[in-house]
Amino acid sequence: ETLAKKLSYFGIKTYLNIIPFTDVQMKIKEKSPADWTTLILRVCMMKVANKLAHRVHADCIITGESLGQVASQTIENMNVTEHFAEYPLLRPLVGLDKEEIISTANFIDTYETSILPYEDCCVLFSPKHPVIRAKVEVAQELYKASLSDKKRSLDTMSVIVPERLGLCKIVKLPVEHLENFIQKGMN
Repeated sequence: ETLAKKLSYFGIKTYLNIIPFTDVQMKIKEKSPADWTTLILRVCMMKVANKLAHRVHADCIITGESLGQVASQTIENMNVTEHFAEYPLLRPLVGLDKEEIISTANFIDTYETSILPYEDCCVLFSPKHPVIRAKVEVAQELYKASLSDKKRSLDTMSVIVPERLGLCKIVKLPVEHLENFIQKGMN
């Protein structure tokens, strides 16, 4: 919430949507090859982002991906993620190197919060040797296989996403204006 509050200073109206993914991750870990688990999780997150974007009438999806920063952000893997997007996908950090990202984070006062220890879903379920040159066709097959169950179909589009969005915690953040950013830039 702290990062979202800081970022809300740069928007007109901001809502933080917290969506639990543990059940989805457990299913992926059980059904996917170990080297694909992070990328299949990112695919599921993109599917949820599509549904959330539709729900809030968004015009695009914005991610914090930066080319080559981590294994899931190779050009091939980013292509896989983008394939599952139903909205224009914006990546404002894509061409920045680590030092530029850190400098920007310091400027907008998010760096200290972003480096606090936090075991997010990607860290807890990270494979030792993740796939780095993924193919869309393989991802599509693994995605379908990861979310199938002999007892019950778990198609993300019909079951997991609405279930996840139903559990979504929505936090309304204070409305701020860009003047905060402009003033900081002048100091």
